[in-house]
Amino acid sequence: PYLYYLVFIAYISYFAQSNFVEFGILEAISGFLWLAFFSFMLINLKSIFVTRRELSRHMKSGHVVMSGSRLSIKKPVTYTISK
Repeated sequence: PYLYYLVFIAYISYFAQSNFVEFGILEAISGFLWLAFFSFMLINLKSIFVTRRELSRHMKSGHVVMSGSRLSIKKPVTYTISK
């Protein structure tokens, strides 16, 4: 949920900065928030790729079984780990 808060605040600061051009501090705050947003997105994408690679490796060895569909509400994707 922090990502949504960050994006919301970044949009508000961007629009405030575009409406009140004479306040330079708003431009600095807006730039910092967008930098934080893109940094947060890169960190999340890296963790998604690492997790996906690990799941794929364990699925090939037979320790993890995937079932369901990504687009289905009634039968979502589930991962079963065999012990």
